[in-house]
Amino acid sequence: MSETATNNSVQGEETEKVNLVKISARINQKIDDVMREMAKEYGVSFSEVVRLAIDGHLEQYFGNVQYMDAEQGKEIRMRCALLGTEMQHIRNELNKIGVNVNQIAKWNNIEAEIVQLKQSMAGKTAKERYEIVERVQFLQKCQNEILLRVVQPSDMEEYVQRYERATEGVSKALWHIQG
Repeated sequence: MSETATNNSVQGEETEKVNLVKISARINQKIDDVMREMAKEYGVSFSEVVRLAIDGHLEQYFGNVQYMDAEQGKEIRMRCALLGTEMQHIRNELNKIGVNVNQIAKWNNIEAEIVQLKQSMAGKTAKERYEIVERVQFLQKCQNEILLRVVQPSDMEEYVQRYERATEGVSKALWHIQG
């Protein structure tokens, strides 16, 4: 049994009659769900979405629909997973840098206290000077511990290079699909 459908041009000037033939096909339930959701979202019939998919014209009508084969999909998912993992590592490193900034501020505050303590030694008793020297030594030890934990600029360069390598893989995979 066939039906006749009218296919209007974009500007509505030309009208073309197309004979439609009813067919029966089985598709994956997930695909059916996606296609029905598309029909609902764009206000067209499910049959129209199926026809457009068969004709390869979904992207013409819905703009944001893109096709990719299973291998491309696998490649993109793998690359995105790697990128996500690398981004998490970089986030962790950036968090460490934030901690470093706090440590540097703490180091500077300790330095200011050391300077103040050394300046205050004049006119103090031997016992008070001894206590000041002990405090200064303790603060200097704290400063040395802070310096051991500070991220170096070369570490930052490494993080940027890691990020660039991870994004390059995703970019190549996506570029392959777009081409």
